[in-house]
Amino acid sequence: MKRSKGMVLVDNYWIPKSQAKKFLETRERCAVEATLIMGEFCEKVERCWAGSEDGEAVVGTDQHGEIVCLIHLDPGKIVIMEKAVNEGRLKEYISGTN
Repeated sequence: MKRSKGMVLVDNYWIPKSQAKKFLETRERCAVEATLIMGEFCEKVERCWAGSEDGEAVVGTDQHGEIVCLIHLDPGKIVIMEKAVNEGRLKEYISGTN
């Protein structure tokens, strides 16, 4: 992968260095919130696929190990999730994405 000046690689996504710390903090906050919400209706919730081509995701499965809910933690999703968290609508957002 080509290096980009002024950018840092987070998972498989180039983030401006000036925004990387905030992105990582926001991603962590959103992942924790999503994990708590998914825990209400999923048997097991975990973070998966760090370093993969699609990047890390929060994945909820049922008692048979089948995926019930999945949210990627890519930069675009984090912007949407952060807004939903701030507005108290993350549960609604998660329900609508699956």
